[in-house]
Amino acid sequence: MKKIFVLISVITIGLLSVSCDKGLSSAAKEGDQSDSTMVGKVETLDETALDKLLSGNRGKVIILDFFATWCPPCKQEVPGFSDLYRKYKDKGLEIIAVAVDKTSPYRINNFVKENDIAYPVYLDSGDLSGKYKVRSIPHTLFIDKSGSVVKTHIGYMSEDAFEREIKNLL
Repeated sequence: MKKIFVLISVITIGLLSVSCDKGLSSAAKEGDQSDSTMVGKVETLDETALDKLLSGNRGKVIILDFFATWCPPCKQEVPGFSDLYRKYKDKGLEIIAVAVDKTSPYRINNFVKENDIAYPVYLDSGDLSGKYKVRSIPHTLFIDKSGSVVKTHIGYMSEDAFEREIKNLL
């Protein structure tokens, strides 16, 4: 009985450490709600705009990553995404990051600058995370060159693991 309790505890702690529940943090709600759709590099993205963005990148491998600036596993993935984007963007990779934070594009833009993010980052207008059934973050979709979602990963993933997936799809 004690072994089962320990096993369940370890699994629970492990799951909590690799993803963030969108509803758990009040930090996601902090910040002002700006009507501005663009500040610096960050734009608010709705379903129509994302569909246009995805179709415009058909023929490329796309990583569509839902994240939040307050989520530790999400922040942990950022440097690896930037490295992979720089390494593979000329070979047919596109990374599209969508922040699910309930904040202004201005705050997301500051996060982009502070973390030297090399790939496009957008702010979810509110309907994307529902469309893609995002319940925990990071929530990453791998989209092949034909535009089909071929894999979904929830939780932290190492740069090496992302690179293996990218190489398989390129």
